[in-house]
Amino acid sequence: MAYPALLMLTAFIVIVFMLTTIVPLFQGIFQQQGVDIPWITQWIIKLANGIQSHGLLLFLGVFGLLLVGRQLYKKPSTKQALQSFFFGLPIIGNQLQINYSFKFSQSMHLLTQSRVNLVQCLSLLQEMHAFYPLQNALAKMSQSLAREMDLGNR
Repeated sequence: MAYPALLMLTAFIVIVFMLTTIVPLFQGIFQQQGVDIPWITQWIIKLANGIQSHGLLLFLGVFGLLLVGRQLYKKPSTKQALQSFFFGLPIIGNQLQINYSFKFSQSMHLLTQSRVNLVQCLSLLQEMHAFYPLQNALAKMSQSLAREMDLGNR
Protein backbone atom coordinates (compact mmCIF):
# COMPACT_ATOMS: atom_id res chain seq x y z
CA MET A 1 0.00 0.00 0.00
CA ALA A 2 2.87 2.38 0.74
CA TYR A 3 4.55 1.88 -2.64
CA PRO A 4 1.54 2.92 -4.79
CA ALA A 5 0.94 5.89 -2.49
CA LEU A 6 4.58 6.94 -2.84
CA LEU A 7 4.34 6.65 -6.63
CA MET A 8 1.16 8.75 -6.70
CA LEU A 9 2.73 11.39 -4.47
CA THR A 10 5.86 11.55 -6.63
CA ALA A 11 3.80 11.82 -9.82
CA PHE A 12 1.69 14.57 -8.27
CA ILE A 13 4.79 16.54 -7.21
CA VAL A 14 6.34 16.20 -10.68
CA ILE A 15 3.14 17.36 -12.39
CA VAL A 16 2.75 20.36 -10.09
CA PHE A 17 6.42 21.26 -10.62
CA MET A 18 6.04 21.09 -14.39
CA LEU A 19 2.82 23.11 -14.35
CA THR A 20 4.25 25.83 -12.13
CA THR A 21 7.78 26.17 -13.60
CA ILE A 22 8.06 24.63 -17.08
CA VAL A 23 4.70 25.65 -18.58
CA PRO A 24 5.19 29.40 -17.85
CA LEU A 25 8.51 29.21 -19.73
CA PHE A 26 6.74 27.86 -22.80
CA GLN A 27 4.03 30.49 -22.43
CA GLY A 28 6.72 33.18 -22.62
CA ILE A 29 8.26 31.57 -25.70
CA PHE A 30 4.90 31.42 -27.48
CA GLN A 31 4.23 35.08 -26.64
CA GLN A 32 7.67 36.21 -27.87
CA GLN A 33 7.20 34.34 -31.15
CA GLY A 34 3.72 35.76 -31.63
CA VAL A 35 2.43 32.29 -32.55
CA ASP A 36 -1.14 31.16 -31.99
CA ILE A 37 -1.27 28.77 -29.06
CA PRO A 38 -3.15 25.49 -29.66
CA TRP A 39 -6.28 24.98 -27.54
CA ILE A 40 -4.77 22.13 -25.51
CA THR A 41 -1.76 24.27 -24.66
CA GLN A 42 -4.07 27.14 -23.68
CA TRP A 43 -5.95 24.76 -21.40
CA ILE A 44 -2.68 23.58 -19.78
CA ILE A 45 -1.58 27.20 -19.28
CA LYS A 46 -4.90 28.01 -17.60
CA LEU A 47 -4.49 24.95 -15.39
CA ALA A 48 -0.96 26.05 -14.47
CA ASN A 49 -2.15 29.58 -13.65
CA GLY A 50 -4.96 28.15 -11.53
CA ILE A 51 -2.53 25.99 -9.57
CA GLN A 52 -0.18 28.93 -9.06
CA SER A 53 -2.95 31.18 -7.78
CA HIS A 54 -5.01 28.61 -5.82
CA GLY A 55 -2.45 25.90 -5.06
CA LEU A 56 -2.74 26.00 -1.28
CA LEU A 57 -6.53 25.87 -1.42
CA LEU A 58 -6.36 22.97 -3.86
CA PHE A 59 -3.88 21.11 -1.63
CA LEU A 60 -6.04 21.60 1.46
CA GLY A 61 -9.15 20.46 -0.45
CA VAL A 62 -7.49 17.26 -1.70
CA PHE A 63 -6.05 16.57 1.75
CA GLY A 64 -9.49 17.06 3.34
CA LEU A 65 -11.13 14.76 0.79
CA LEU A 66 -8.52 12.08 1.48
CA LEU A 67 -9.16 12.31 5.23
CA VAL A 68 -12.92 12.11 4.80
CA GLY A 69 -12.56 9.24 2.32
CA ARG A 70 -10.31 7.35 4.71
CA GLN A 71 -12.84 7.71 7.54
CA LEU A 72 -15.70 6.64 5.28
CA TYR A 73 -13.74 3.61 4.04
CA LYS A 74 -13.46 2.35 7.61
CA LYS A 75 -17.23 1.78 7.64
CA PRO A 76 -18.17 -1.71 6.43
CA SER A 77 -21.10 -0.42 4.36
CA THR A 78 -18.87 2.02 2.44
CA LYS A 79 -16.21 -0.62 1.92
CA GLN A 80 -18.81 -3.07 0.65
CA ALA A 81 -20.34 -0.50 -1.72
CA LEU A 82 -16.93 0.45 -3.17
CA GLN A 83 -15.91 -3.16 -3.64
CA SER A 84 -19.22 -3.94 -5.34
CA PHE A 85 -18.73 -0.94 -7.62
CA PHE A 86 -15.21 -1.96 -8.65
CA PHE A 87 -16.23 -5.60 -9.16
CA GLY A 88 -19.02 -4.41 -11.45
CA LEU A 89 -16.58 -2.67 -13.81
CA PRO A 90 -15.93 -4.72 -16.96
CA ILE A 91 -12.14 -5.15 -17.10
CA ILE A 92 -11.18 -4.12 -13.57
CA GLY A 93 -13.78 -6.42 -12.00
CA ASN A 94 -12.42 -9.45 -13.82
CA GLN A 95 -8.84 -8.60 -12.81
CA LEU A 96 -9.88 -8.13 -9.18
CA GLN A 97 -11.67 -11.47 -9.19
CA ILE A 98 -8.58 -13.21 -10.59
CA ASN A 99 -6.34 -11.41 -8.09
CA TYR A 100 -8.45 -12.30 -5.04
CA SER A 101 -8.88 -15.89 -6.23
CA PHE A 102 -5.14 -16.27 -6.64
CA LYS A 103 -4.39 -14.76 -3.22
CA PHE A 104 -7.01 -16.97 -1.59
CA SER A 105 -5.78 -20.19 -3.20
CA GLN A 106 -2.13 -19.37 -2.52
CA SER A 107 -2.84 -18.58 1.14
CA MET A 108 -5.01 -21.69 1.51
CA HIS A 109 -2.25 -23.82 0.01
CA LEU A 110 0.38 -22.42 2.38
CA LEU A 111 -1.82 -22.92 5.43
CA THR A 112 -2.81 -26.48 4.55
CA GLN A 113 0.80 -27.37 3.78
CA SER A 114 1.67 -26.08 7.26
CA ARG A 115 -0.86 -28.56 8.67
CA VAL A 116 -3.20 -25.91 10.06
CA ASN A 117 -6.64 -27.41 10.69
CA LEU A 118 -9.42 -26.31 8.36
CA VAL A 119 -11.43 -24.22 10.85
CA GLN A 120 -8.32 -22.27 11.90
CA CYS A 121 -7.31 -21.99 8.27
CA LEU A 122 -10.64 -20.40 7.32
CA SER A 123 -10.55 -17.94 10.23
CA LEU A 124 -6.96 -16.94 9.36
CA LEU A 125 -7.92 -16.44 5.73
CA GLN A 126 -10.84 -14.29 6.86
CA GLU A 127 -8.44 -12.00 8.74
CA MET A 128 -5.90 -11.93 5.89
CA HIS A 129 -8.14 -10.89 3.03
CA ALA A 130 -9.75 -7.47 2.80
CA PHE A 131 -12.38 -8.48 0.25
CA TYR A 132 -15.71 -8.12 2.03
CA PRO A 133 -17.75 -10.89 0.30
CA LEU A 134 -14.88 -13.35 0.78
CA GLN A 135 -14.66 -12.45 4.48
CA ASN A 136 -18.39 -13.10 4.91
CA ALA A 137 -18.27 -16.40 3.03
CA LEU A 138 -15.25 -17.57 5.05
CA ALA A 139 -16.95 -16.63 8.31
CA LYS A 140 -20.06 -18.65 7.36
CA MET A 141 -17.96 -21.64 6.28
CA SER A 142 -15.87 -21.50 9.45
CA GLN A 143 -18.95 -21.35 11.68
CA SER A 144 -20.63 -24.17 9.76
CA LEU A 145 -17.54 -26.38 9.95
CA ALA A 146 -17.11 -25.65 13.65
CA ARG A 147 -20.75 -26.68 14.27
CA GLU A 148 -20.33 -29.85 12.20
CA MET A 149 -17.13 -30.80 14.03
CA ASP A 150 -18.84 -30.07 17.36
CA LEU A 151 -21.72 -32.40 16.43
CA GLY A 152 -19.27 -35.09 15.32
CA ASN A 153 -17.43 -35.02 18.65
CA ARG A 154 -20.58 -35.75 20.67
